[in-house]
Amino acid sequence: MELQLAGKKKKAMVVGKKETKNMSINELKLYAINSGTLGVTTFTQIEDWLKIALLVVTIGYTITKWAKVKDEDDK
Repeated sequence: MELQLAGKKKKAMVVGKKETKNMSINELKLYAINSGTLGVTTFTQIEDWLKIALLVVTIGYTITKWAKVKDEDDK
């Protein structure tokens, strides 16, 4: 395939199957890196919410235990 540009003949690059295969592997590597980065940043945000949820559950559990102990002492 030849192109006529500014009076010079140049051959156009045709991407072969091997080059396409390399591109898809490179794209998969890029997607894996992007997914890993997104997962790590999302996990740090989720981790904060999990800490808060654990704190709330622990406080609730402690309050119910205290209430149970108080009821047993009253009887």
